[in-house]
Amino acid sequence: MTDRHANFEKLPLLKDEEMGDIRDIVIQLTRRPNQAGGTEVMEMDHEDLRHAVAYVGDVIPRRFHDPNNITRVSDLLDVLGKVNDPINHGRRRFRIEHKGSAFRAQVGVRPDGGLDVTLRALPRETPHLRELRMPDAWRTFLLSKEHLNGGLLLVSGLNGNGKTTTIAATVISRLQRFGGHANVVEDPSELPLDGPWVGSDGKGGYCAQRPADLLDEPGQPGTGYKRALYEAARQFPSFTGGGTILVVGEIRDEETAIEAVNGAVAGHFVLASVHSPSAVAAIDRVVGLASRKAGVDPAAFRGQLSQHLIGVLHQRLAYHGQPGERHGSWWDRAEVRGEVLLRDESGVGASKVASAIAKGPSDQAHLAEYSRLQTEALSG
Repeated sequence: MTDRHANFEKLPLLKDEEMGDIRDIVIQLTRRPNQAGGTEVMEMDHEDLRHAVAYVGDVIPRRFHDPNNITRVSDLLDVLGKVNDPINHGRRRFRIEHKGSAFRAQVGVRPDGGLDVTLRALPRETPHLRELRMPDAWRTFLLSKEHLNGGLLLVSGLNGNGKTTTIAATVISRLQRFGGHANVVEDPSELPLDGPWVGSDGKGGYCAQRPADLLDEPGQPGTGYKRALYEAARQFPSFTGGGTILVVGEIRDEETAIEAVNGAVAGHFVLASVHSPSAVAAIDRVVGLASRKAGVDPAAFRGQLSQHLIGVLHQRLAYHGQPGERHGSWWDRAEVRGEVLLRDESGVGASKVASAIAKGPSDQAHLAEYSRLQTEALSG
């Protein structure tokens, strides 16, 4: 056994009672020749299986492989069998389902030429906002009738902190309360959103969920995302009174940054996630991405963003209890915390916030202070 194998064996074994807490499974695939000849394919065997690790909400990787647990081994082999085909067709980010569970797969390249696959476990249901453990003031803000007038709301945070869940819960909660139509573009689709969402009063709205990864050109991951977003922004039904929602699964390049703001300018309530370490940094990231596009004036884009940005919710998850001891749904196990930067809330005038956003780097200190004041006021 090599030192590498020995190091895997030193990891703590994933306990059966921790299975329900799994957030991610990481496994390596070895490149092997196609048995029928032709190009090499990525396949998995029991040797690869020994290198699978799982994360359950803390920083310690657990060794997934248990040679004495035939069911666990068999299930993982079945899951990876579903991963092989999309990988061998050039897809690098996609959704798979197995025995009632869903996973978002992200593929990466290893130094030895092989691949590793991270499987992010996805909730089976979409929660209502009332089910999320977040400050009441955040929930009230997300359900504000004012958003029917349109605007951009950024939900920011680091990886794995519930941004997608907050956005999905906001979509269905608003459709049930106000009616309307939502177009959701994700790469890939995560929580189930597609179809009608009807409230207890019999009224509701409709959501069209668009899995952008299915539109990717062969061998060109990400190409379908831009196309799906462009189409979704132009596929809203015509009605009055607001109620159109556009979800940008992730602002990650210049096109998606610009399209998100354009959607807000057009009068849609745009919900978009963005990776950032703070609320203020989320704004800088969107501006920085948009500015990469030829012909875009950063100052002009900042000015447009300042007029149409509703705010930023920067969130992080705080888990309760130890892995294996948590109960209830996924959203019962963690509390949403973080900071906000809102255009019209908590004693900081809209003109001040908009002005600081428009000024950019020269007014970062003011934006940070506004965010601190608003977060304290809305933290109850």
